[in-house]
Amino acid sequence: MNTSFIRSSQLLLKTVKLNTGCKALDNLIDKIETGKTYLFYGDEKVLEKLLYSLAVNALLRLEKPVLVVTMRDYHNGITFDTYDLGYTAVQYGLDPEYVLKSVYVASVFNRRQAVNIKDLIAFIKSRGIKIVLVWASTDLFEYEDYPKMIKFLGLLKQTLENDIALVFFSRKSRLSMGYPPKPDGPIFFKHFAGVIVYFRRSARDEKIVKIYLVKHPYKPLKNTTAFLDYHGLTDL
Repeated sequence: MNTSFIRSSQLLLKTVKLNTGCKALDNLIDKIETGKTYLFYGDEKVLEKLLYSLAVNALLRLEKPVLVVTMRDYHNGITFDTYDLGYTAVQYGLDPEYVLKSVYVASVFNRRQAVNIKDLIAFIKSRGIKIVLVWASTDLFEYEDYPKMIKFLGLLKQTLENDIALVFFSRKSRLSMGYPPKPDGPIFFKHFAGVIVYFRRSARDEKIVKIYLVKHPYKPLKNTTAFLDYHGLTDL
């Protein structure tokens, strides 16, 4: 695992805060801040909408390319829906063609690729990318593969030197008995992420989403409620 330190000079870089598209979530986590690491897990339909709105909001705020790293084998479901991304762009008043050209998608289909991402890291740095969205971040890794996942996280950590926001999307653990349930993946993953948020749709009304702040360096661990429709995750 890469154990390099972030240089003190990098800590002086001015950070930028990005909207998620949902004010209730923004208030809960104090927005998405460059230079920090986030883990969003839980209901996949909610996470999909959040993925697209985060990508579009980042383009609005930064006017720099966005990178989505999808770690789902295409045999196991949709890896990235460009139609939904274009539709989200329209909701924010952006040209869908501009957004589709500005959001890069890198597919990691197996564990061998996951631990050989030097070219991907070089690409992130060369393009001035400030936010990396990692979709289905634990799908490739079973328990016996956790050392490879930890190596993958260690390699991605290098991008934090360039003041980049890392946002991971994952399912909840299938073995968790507590509430809110724990995220999928090794214990290291929970320590790696500075901010962790769990999303759950109501059993009575699937458009109502409960959002639980599980970990944050300074915000109180509260929960809030939002509304899910075709446009995305919005305020009630």
